[in-house]
Amino acid sequence: MLSFQQQAQLLAQLQTPVWIYDTLNYRIAWANEAGLQLWDSPHLQELSSRDFRLDMSRAVYLTLCQYLEEFRQGERLLKWWTLTPHGKPKRVLCQFSGIVMEDGHMAMLCEAPYQEQASPAPARSASQSTMVALFGPEQQLISSNPIFNQTFRYQISQLRDLLEEDAECRFVLNQLQNHPVQINERVLSTAIGKRWHRLEFRYLDNYRSQLLLQAEDIHEQKVQEALAHRDSLTGLLSQPDFFAISTRQIASHAQLALWRCQNWSAWQQSVGLSRSLRTIKLLADSLQQYLPALSPCTYLGKGDFLAVVTPSTDRRYDAQLLAQAWIPVRDHLDSPLRCPDYQCHLIPLAEHQFDLARAFDLLHQN
Repeated sequence: MLSFQQQAQLLAQLQTPVWIYDTLNYRIAWANEAGLQLWDSPHLQELSSRDFRLDMSRAVYLTLCQYLEEFRQGERLLKWWTLTPHGKPKRVLCQFSGIVMEDGHMAMLCEAPYQEQASPAPARSASQSTMVALFGPEQQLISSNPIFNQTFRYQISQLRDLLEEDAECRFVLNQLQNHPVQINERVLSTAIGKRWHRLEFRYLDNYRSQLLLQAEDIHEQKVQEALAHRDSLTGLLSQPDFFAISTRQIASHAQLALWRCQNWSAWQQSVGLSRSLRTIKLLADSLQQYLPALSPCTYLGKGDFLAVVTPSTDRRYDAQLLAQAWIPVRDHLDSPLRCPDYQCHLIPLAEHQFDLARAFDLLHQN
């Protein structure tokens, strides 16, 4: 096994910025030349003299300690991280792994294969960096890093402020009863609007008094995934992807609904293909604005549109709130879907979980 000095000599030859962060002593123990440039440091002695304890929140410190535990299991981590040498933010893709120091304790080897260029929209860059927050036994916010604070406008004091529902908090905490880590993806309200995030929760002690959250903005990824599965005419989901995605969303609060253009074939023949295709596109555009958010829909052909309608993604754990949320949705859906040339009417197909699954099977087979 190579000694620490031998490993450092090999790493010094790399063009990629590399440095070793000593978590226990809050300092950078070593860096290669490219690492010194990344940290805006003239030499290693100056960089090693910086005390990161002054700017580090407890949430970030505990996150790094958690990384050390994963390194002891042989794990390597790939994370977007925001470095702030001399107060200047730099968003960097980092690969973290463990390295044993000369005295035998574990430190963090950091490699930065990619640095994002400066962006004219700092709020966007902040939202895409790794966010860290630490919550106490009553789910109160104890500590968080600057990126978390900026993203959520410094308005988070409780976990429920972030998740926007007490029921969602209970769901997360219940899941952690049986699983050491709870990971989900959901839309959160941020300083730049509603955005998809990947959330990773874990308790840091056996007494469940400290709950650590790591959050990453995955909105652009979600948007690109959605665009990759869109029908070229309507912009709606393709049929195979609609059935694949919607099957995962079947629940007792969903409604499978069909919008049908009556006498479509005869009307299409009378006006011609070009005008009928334009009408379908207009109806599809209307449908996407007509449906509640995140309700998948597709075009079946022959003037038929199919959707799984959900009234609210944030109330799915509370039956009473869910029933109340359905009232305006039902009133809205009762009106026809219109465009200048045509209108189509809603035909509810199924509303309860068993009927919904059975209707899905029949439609998918046909």
